[in-house]
Amino acid sequence: MVEVEVQLTAQRESRIAARRKRIQEKLAAIRQGDTTGTQEATQQQETSKTTQQLLESSHRLLRLRHDTQQGVTAVRVAGDEHENARQQREEHVRQELRGKLLAEAESSAAANAEVAVRWGAVLGLDVPQELFQAIEEQRMSCEAVIASKDRLIADIRAVLKGKDEEYVKLLRRQAADVDTLLGAMARQLADLAAAYREELENVERALLQVRPRFVYIHFVYLVNVCSCGPYGIQKYMFNPDTCY
Repeated sequence: MVEVEVQLTAQRESRIAARRKRIQEKLAAIRQGDTTGTQEATQQQETSKTTQQLLESSHRLLRLRHDTQQGVTAVRVAGDEHENARQQREEHVRQELRGKLLAEAESSAAANAEVAVRWGAVLGLDVPQELFQAIEEQRMSCEAVIASKDRLIADIRAVLKGKDEEYVKLLRRQAADVDTLLGAMARQLADLAAAYREELENVERALLQVRPRFVYIHFVYLVNVCSCGPYGIQKYMFNPDTCY
C-alpha cells in the first residue's frame, strides 16, 4: 500500500514537473518570438537596402548604356547629314549641267540650221570680195558653235574634277568618322567596364552585409528540420514550413 502511494506521488510530481517545463518552454518561445520579430524587422530592413542597391546599380548602368548609344548614334547621324548634303549638292550640279546640255543642244541646232541656210546664198556669189566676206561669216558662225561646245566640255571636265576631289574628301571624312567612332567606342567600353566593376562591388558589399543573417537563418532552419526526426524530415519534403 505504501509503495502504491509512493508511485502515485512520484507520478504526480513528474506531471507537475512536465507541466512546469511546458510552461517554461512556452514562455521561452514567446520571448524567442519577440526576438525573432525584431530579427525579422532587421532582416527586412537589410533586404530593402540590398534591393535598393540593386535598383540603383541597374538604373545607373541603364543610363550609362543609353548615353553610350547616344554617343555612337551621334557619329552616325553626323555622317548621314554629310551624305545627305553631298547628295543634294550633286543633284543640284546634275540639274545645272543638264540645263546647260539642253541649252547648248538647242543653240547648236539653231546655229547649224542658220549656217546650212546661208550656204546656198554663199554658193550663188560671184564677186570674190563678197564670197570671201560670206565665207568668213560662216567660219565665225562655225567657230562660235565650236566655242560653245568647248565651254560645255570645260564645264563637264570641271564637274568630273569636282567629283574626284569630292570622292577624296569623302574617303578622308569617312576615315575620320571611323576613327572618331572607334575612339568613342573604346572610351565607352572603358567607362562601361569601370561602371560594371564598381556596381558589382557595391552589390557584392550589400549582399555580404546580409549574408551572416541568411546563414544564421538557414542554420536554424536546418537544425529544426534535423530535430524533427525521420518522420519530420519526410514530412518536410512535402511541406518545408512544417519544422519552422
